[in-house]
Amino acid sequence: MKRCAIYTRLSKDADGTETATARQEADARAFAAAKGWTVAEVFKDVDLSAYRKVTRPGYESMLTALASRQVDGVLVWKLDRLVRSPAEFERFWAICETHDATLASVNEPVDTSNELGLVIVRILVAFARLESATMSLRLRSVKAASAKAGRPKHGGPRAFGLTDGWTDIVPHEADMIVDAAARVLAGESIRSIVLDWNRQSLTTSTGRPWSAQTLRNLLLQRRLCGQREHRGEIVADGVWPAILDVDTCDRLRTVLTDPARTVPHAGRTFLLSGILRCHNCDSRMRGSIATNGRRRYACPPKPEGCNGTVILADPTDQLLADMVCDALDSPDLASALGRPDDDGDDHAARIRVLIGRLDDLAGMWANGGISRREWMTARTSIDQQLEQARAAAAATTRNRQAAPWVGRGMQLRARWDDGLDLEFQRAAVGAVIDRAVIRAAVKGRNRFDADRIVVEWRA
Repeated sequence: MKRCAIYTRLSKDADGTETATARQEADARAFAAAKGWTVAEVFKDVDLSAYRKVTRPGYESMLTALASRQVDGVLVWKLDRLVRSPAEFERFWAICETHDATLASVNEPVDTSNELGLVIVRILVAFARLESATMSLRLRSVKAASAKAGRPKHGGPRAFGLTDGWTDIVPHEADMIVDAAARVLAGESIRSIVLDWNRQSLTTSTGRPWSAQTLRNLLLQRRLCGQREHRGEIVADGVWPAILDVDTCDRLRTVLTDPARTVPHAGRTFLLSGILRCHNCDSRMRGSIATNGRRRYACPPKPEGCNGTVILADPTDQLLADMVCDALDSPDLASALGRPDDDGDDHAARIRVLIGRLDDLAGMWANGGISRREWMTARTSIDQQLEQARAAAAATTRNRQAAPWVGRGMQLRARWDDGLDLEFQRAAVGAVIDRAVIRAAVKGRNRFDADRIVVEWRA
């Protein structure tokens, strides 16, 4: 080899210390000098894996240099810096064979000039892959053990609301979380909170603007109430300070995972998208603009819906807005919401107790304490209780969302006509209306008929 290319890659050694590309390059240059080789070019990749299928720009440029005969071979600090996949090595070696290039390693006795040497190289690559797979397994095991022990998560961006290491609360960020939780539970949309925060130039822990998905993911994290979740299950109480109480976290999860909150993107400019239901197939109707320019709600086409129900949007919006404002000033609604379930705050605790019973039951079956038939019978009963408890928690949460609007129907109507933000309008409607079923048209699609609308109230 007269002209060699040095390839370096930043990674973690087995003992956890960093092998910097500069050190790899220095060792490789000394090795090349001892051999009398000229270093034609140095290619490097920083913080990129050779185990997972990721594109490495430096590696690809090195292959291009080999294919164009700009270099006679490649020198690496160690083979696992180059590849950790047998398939990728074969791709690399095919290029070397085609263009009479060679491979050398500073720390391994690599000789690719004969078949025995190539067999040894392939064995080393296979062991490098095994080492990567073993390391990945160890890391997953460590993370699972950390989760079960309730220890903080390490690595990645700083957790919003907590300092590095999760030792203390960041006051202004914790205040934002508390504010967002209260607003969501009062019926406000994630999107309106995000718009408000971004107008104030409030940012995430990485300094980026907020998005609806980022805020939603944050509010669903169990760490906010000092708990640790692993694979969807609460596995331990944490050792870091809590920002919210457990009940608030449970209520947030109930609200944010409610399927009724999911509104098709195209329907977000319509008040009742997702609230109106087709009488024929029960699909959620979407807002759209007809060819004549009129706004309407329509059942989606198959397979989501039957595409057979349509109603004019503007008069429907106005009718339901009036009904909502009237209902909020109604003594009946005030009475219904004024006596929310006295045990509402206990629903979340009961859910946790029932989940604990399921875990205990599974443990008894696993240890041979009960038969599979006994386990299934008991589990069916607990599942039914769990479903009832979750339904009661959801009902209580919805009542709490509606409560702030009660008695403010006239004020709301005045603000409505004065251009109240659509997100607040949707929050007000959703607080008291579960859904509205649109019956089949009798007078024709282009004529509004209020009798087609059947409202189902939340309380």
